[in-house]
Amino acid sequence: MAWHSGLEAKFIASVALDNRRYYSPRSIPKRRGGERSLFVPRPFLAGLQRWILDEILSKLSLHPSAFGFVRGRNTVGNAKLHAASKCILKIDIRDFFGSIKYAAVDDIFLGVGYSPKISYYLSRVCTLDDVLPQGAPTSPAISNIVMLQADVRIAEFCNQNGLLFSRYADDICLSGDLIPESAFPFLSDCLSNFGLEIAEEKTVLAFEGQKKIITGISISGGELRLPKESRRNLRQAIHYINRYGIESHKNNAGISDPIYKYRLLGQIEYWLSIEPHNETARLGKEILKLKPLK
Repeated sequence: MAWHSGLEAKFIASVALDNRRYYSPRSIPKRRGGERSLFVPRPFLAGLQRWILDEILSKLSLHPSAFGFVRGRNTVGNAKLHAASKCILKIDIRDFFGSIKYAAVDDIFLGVGYSPKISYYLSRVCTLDDVLPQGAPTSPAISNIVMLQADVRIAEFCNQNGLLFSRYADDICLSGDLIPESAFPFLSDCLSNFGLEIAEEKTVLAFEGQKKIITGISISGGELRLPKESRRNLRQAIHYINRYGIESHKNNAGISDPIYKYRLLGQIEYWLSIEPHNETARLGKEILKLKPLK
């Protein structure tokens, strides 16, 4: 393992023995309020995890309904799948990464043919306190692999009931002309078999004519759109920047972000990925990229 990864065997053994000292804890704000705890691996450990990701995890099969952390799939494709549906049921898995234990990670490496000893080291490198750490480059891929059998069972239920199904990390969405009453109990039982729990307070059941937002994208009118509040905020920023310049806008809005322009441009590019023909978004991109902004 040391030879293949280019790292010293003593370092890998040290990580397996006491990996907590190779992480830096951080907090980032959640979109809906509160903070999310991250454990960011230090450079040598991050390098070893990326090697595991590239050489092992990225080569394993995933279910086609998994849209999160998968190359070639994204939030736009996830939302587009459900755009024509009359009803949607959305559920969120509570403490997703924290619910995936060391034993499940070890089973992945044993399942692809590694010896118990090598599987132990690989699993210890990829876990922290015997669960998946948020912040490690291996955690998203491992979560998708661990969820494969759950994805298969949910897909079978949806096929039997004429429903569409997608999962973006811990967000599961079922949609169709009608959501059967058995859907939520089935999902709850299915996920509990894998040691997972639904965050019931985040569950959404929406019918035709009601607001439907999937992975941050509105599908309420049968078309993909940026949610109303996000559109309004971006329109306002574009208007003020076009009229007064970016520095004046930042001062008036109390914005101190040194890379605000580039962050805003990223938000507009994302808007265009959802609504490629939106004139306001196109204008905003042109203003930010081409016009002098002093």
